[in-house]
Amino acid sequence: MLSDPEFYVVPGSTVKRMIEDNKKQVFDAVEATYRFHGSGNTLNPDSCFLRYPYSPGARIIALPAHVGGAVQKSGINGYRVSRETDPAT
Repeated sequence: MLSDPEFYVVPGSTVKRMIEDNKKQVFDAVEATYRFHGSGNTLNPDSCFLRYPYSPGARIIALPAHVGGAVQKSGINGYRVSRETDPAT
């Protein structure tokens, strides 16, 4: 029987520090994930966009994904974009 998945919210400062402190492991994991994807062992559905009718430049984007094979990990990345804070959007 499957157990309930654990849920984490990781601040950007923590992600930055972990990448800087573990560059080789991070690059190796990214390479392995691309290889899994190339062999058909990932699920990467379309992104989901939440748009606000009262603020056309603002949106929330959800990016779910799953890596199969021996890894068997799923996750979702969500972030907010606003033209007021990101003029490139």
